[in-house]
Amino acid sequence: LHQNLEKGTRFGIDPTLILASMSFYIRRRTQRVSRSVRVGHVVWGSERPQRPNKPIFALDFSSKLDRALQELAKKNAIALAVTLLDEVAWLFNLRGTDVDFNPAVFFAYAVVKQDSAVLFTNKTQVDDAVTAHLSQEVEVRPYEEFLSYLKDLVGTGLVKKDQPVLLGDKTSLAVVHALGEENVVIVPSPVAAMKTIKNSTEIEGFRQCHIRDGVALARYFAWLEEQLHNGVVLDESQGSDKLEEFRSELDLFRGLSFTTISSTGPNAGLFNSSG
Repeated sequence: LHQNLEKGTRFGIDPTLILASMSFYIRRRTQRVSRSVRVGHVVWGSERPQRPNKPIFALDFSSKLDRALQELAKKNAIALAVTLLDEVAWLFNLRGTDVDFNPAVFFAYAVVKQDSAVLFTNKTQVDDAVTAHLSQEVEVRPYEEFLSYLKDLVGTGLVKKDQPVLLGDKTSLAVVHALGEENVVIVPSPVAAMKTIKNSTEIEGFRQCHIRDGVALARYFAWLEEQLHNGVVLDESQGSDKLEEFRSELDLFRGLSFTTISSTGPNAGLFNSSG
């Protein structure tokens, strides 16, 4: 910013869209002029798309919450606020399809306390099976109540300087604002650290998915060679669509992780078939 903006330039930050750690870095090098306008909301106006409303489905729970509680004890924290979608999904063993090319996550936040846990998501996405899966251990609240819930924790005196809330290092500034800087401890996310350790079932799942995908690729290359041998002229989009067709016929297929890049040559990686 210092290199590209003139002295006296003003810029706005939406606290829900910037990491707290990044905002602290910027604040050390700029002068704060407080304004409460949410620029993103003003720009979107009434045209902002609604959040997806697709069903959430559950997997076996295991002992993940217990491991999160152990992290609270280590840091002498009263609660852990989880804000990244993949971490919420992993922690509660829930899966959703709210985000394209990421068939695992759904819009949600979570707070894990020493005696309970709260999941903030769209309640219409939570069916009876998910409710039973969460049982009495997890309370489900509306997605929009997350920040006000954090403020209430502080207001009741539960959260204070010597009993802080643990936040991962990719938590947004809005969460810090809700709790107060003096009431939080920002650390590398304990949930992210737990996620990196794969059990034998997960490792075997990786192996099997690559074997299945190899079958789709073998079928695709055989089809492609046949088309070229017969003089058929194909464009990148046709090749991409055919490869997705072969993959979609596989067991356990849940979608692509990104759109297929179907091109060749020294700059092939710069282009996407749908671009």
